[in-house]
Amino acid sequence: MAENSRSIPEDKLFAFTRALVDVDATTGREGPTAALVADFLRHSGCFDEVAVWPVEPGRDNLFA
Repeated sequence: MAENSRSIPEDKLFAFTRALVDVDATTGREGPTAALVADFLRHSGCFDEVAVWPVEPGRDNLFA
């Protein structure tokens, strides 16, 4: 993988993928998945802005 100021190390991507697979993201339970992805993106340094907008209980939209 090419290195630059906004790259994510492969081990972190692998750990994120494993964590993502473990989250129950069935219909109506997308909130925890959005929170996990938002946290990962915020700490990755790849995005200037990451926002989570509640749509309804248990369901969120993610903007990055």
